[in-house]
Amino acid sequence: MECLMKYILVHDLGTSGNKATLFTTEGEIIKSEVATYETFYHGEVNVEQNPDDWWHSVIESTKRLIEGIKVEDIAVISCSGHMQGMVCLDKQGEILYNSLIWMDQRSVAQMEELKSNLSEERIYQITGNRMSPVYTLEKLMWMRDEQPEIYNKIYKVLNTKDYITYKLTGAFVTDYSDASGTHALDITERCWSTEMLAAANIPLEIFPELHESIDIGGYVTDSAAQACGLIQGIPVVCGGGDGACGTVGAGSINDGDAYCCMGTSAWVAITSSHPVIDEKGTAMNIAHVIPGKLIPIGPMSSSGVAYQWGVDLFAKVEKLKAEATGVSIHTLVEEEMRKSSVGSNKLIFLPYLHGERSPRWDPEARGVFFGLTSNHTTGDMLRAILEGITFNLSLIFDVFKEYIDVKEVSLIGGGVNQLQQQILSDMFDVPVNTVANSRSASAVGAAVVAGMGVGIYKNFDAVNKFIELNETYTPIEENVATYKPLKDIFDRVYLNLADVYKAL
Repeated sequence: MECLMKYILVHDLGTSGNKATLFTTEGEIIKSEVATYETFYHGEVNVEQNPDDWWHSVIESTKRLIEGIKVEDIAVISCSGHMQGMVCLDKQGEILYNSLIWMDQRSVAQMEELKSNLSEERIYQITGNRMSPVYTLEKLMWMRDEQPEIYNKIYKVLNTKDYITYKLTGAFVTDYSDASGTHALDITERCWSTEMLAAANIPLEIFPELHESIDIGGYVTDSAAQACGLIQGIPVVCGGGDGACGTVGAGSINDGDAYCCMGTSAWVAITSSHPVIDEKGTAMNIAHVIPGKLIPIGPMSSSGVAYQWGVDLFAKVEKLKAEATGVSIHTLVEEEMRKSSVGSNKLIFLPYLHGERSPRWDPEARGVFFGLTSNHTTGDMLRAILEGITFNLSLIFDVFKEYIDVKEVSLIGGGVNQLQQQILSDMFDVPVNTVANSRSASAVGAAVVAGMGVGIYKNFDAVNKFIELNETYTPIEENVATYKPLKDIFDRVYLNLADVYKAL
């Protein structure tokens, strides 16, 4: 039966806060509200959040969002949230410990234990993901070893958006995309891996029911309705992890649809029917919110943060000029970078200011300027940073092209300026399409998932109601030719320094 309701309510739980958005079924944003919450840092690697803070942010943002709205017209609710976390609940659904979020890396010893019980190669084949202390499974092992009195009370372990689904409906459920961030999912068989759980010595029973993202996880309870100002009985779709929802929001819904997200960090990802399991372990693989699909993804650590570091360090004159004239410092910096040549006058920058994930997977890697001379300018330095970021992304993209035919790439997050967008096209050697309002990509993806779950939409092509392309950048042949040998040098500089990093 066709749904006559008008609105889709989405909560996108990011690391710094929850963005609640009310969409029409035609893809129009009626209103957005943000409610922030605190992140607790304990030392260098312990990073936690209080799940109750997430719930209070949902209550607060929902109440503001629905002012003046007829709540009976809300057809469905869906959530997206940051992945690889751990919310431990007892049988009464009470929180036993703060959530160890995706940034938390305290479980290195447990990662080594898991690796000793099952080879790295086998773990990669099962889960589609390399070894890392960030995953839920390793965090549970840490809880078992370091907080046994809490671990022994665990009834269910959930992730970020799943906890909100539980608070709204009372159901302990997750979807395949979030499950693939636990290190406990068999990425091919789409089930909890008994082999991984046995190697970790963690019981299957504490994990929630697995569902497709578009499945209805439950319905808003009376108590949740009263807390949020909603009505009882609204369906809550299982939703997805932020990366998977963002993939839909980028328009990546068919095999070979690739996109790049440029923000504080950056990644290249692609929709596929098969995982990308390469010899170097370049890609992570997460389950798509689209049933049966996967998302090979290569995340790098420092993108926007490396650019901002360069601006802060090298663009002091431009900063003073911006303050005096009111012109954006980023406009002035772009003007300076455009005075440099393609290839930054043969200056190479390795953007590994915080170690590196893909394609290096080397926490000891560090930033490097290579080829520096007294002739290099501020513009050369800043352009080299942009090019270094993009060289790294293009190495990831080259691996994907070996497995999947890619004809173009969508860009979300925007990058820092138009120059970087052209550099991306030149290095990837494919057209790059910028997506309007792309900072809401995860919320858009969650909205499409919600609409699919209650039959508002017949297929994921409905995302085209929500997004539109801005500009297309096409490769400039001479730039492509210039970058190819420089990319080889970029790669060789890292490979020749890999042992030196360890010595440092």
